[in-house]
Amino acid sequence: MNAMLVMLLLQSAPWLVTPRMVTVGDTVRLTRRLTATPGVLARLSPLESTGVIEPLQPPQWSYAEGEVALTYTVAFFEAGAHRVAMPAVELVHADGRVEGVAGETALVQVASVLPQSDTLPDPMPSRAPIARRRSSPFPLLGFIVGAVATVIVWGVLRRRRRRHVPPAVSAMSPAIPPIDVWVATGESRAVAATVSSHFRQRLAERVPEAGSHLDTDECIQAVLASEIGDQAREIAGILRALERARFSPAAPGDVLDIVDQTEALLDRLGAVPET
Repeated sequence: MNAMLVMLLLQSAPWLVTPRMVTVGDTVRLTRRLTATPGVLARLSPLESTGVIEPLQPPQWSYAEGEVALTYTVAFFEAGAHRVAMPAVELVHADGRVEGVAGETALVQVASVLPQSDTLPDPMPSRAPIARRRSSPFPLLGFIVGAVATVIVWGVLRRRRRRHVPPAVSAMSPAIPPIDVWVATGESRAVAATVSSHFRQRLAERVPEAGSHLDTDECIQAVLASEIGDQAREIAGILRALERARFSPAAPGDVLDIVDQTEALLDRLGAVPET
């Protein structure tokens, strides 16, 4: 049985090249069929990569109807007739026996994709050197002079503007911020803090015991203990409202209402001096 199997393997067909017309760079399949018994396994060795041949994927095999089909997928990068030494194959039978099969040689004829040398057009003659134009320094000098003149004019205009100095604002009468603009831009807490400081300064002029060095609760106690009259409770309510607006989020409309109430209370107290 072993001798018959060896004879069948030696008489097997050589490697089949697909496609028949091969050009440089084509995907080529080298296929060989070996007669084998059912349940056989094939061990294939990879094909070596050279400057002429390049394997495109690992070798594959399949069994069908008493034959083992071996397939190598490669590409050739040089025209001419090539004799490819294929790797040996091992067939492992179901009973554990191993049969070695010589790889033999695959003959592949590869055609060139380039035209014949005699059909190539003659090279064009060299062109004469391109004349260089001489560059003039006047555009660069004009740009530099214009830039310097612009800087000088800008400096003169800036000095003239500095001569007009706006009048200084007295430290004793802090400016009220543009409340509507600050509230519209989301600076409600900053508005409440500024209005609260202004209100505490004016309140200290009327009630010296409620100085700005006191915290809010101490200031309220000082106002309630003073002789300011029925407005003490209203002042305490304004102080608490401003304190809440400083440290907690409030709607823009609520902040504006607190500011209006503060200004109205200052007018009634007579603490806002006439300008």
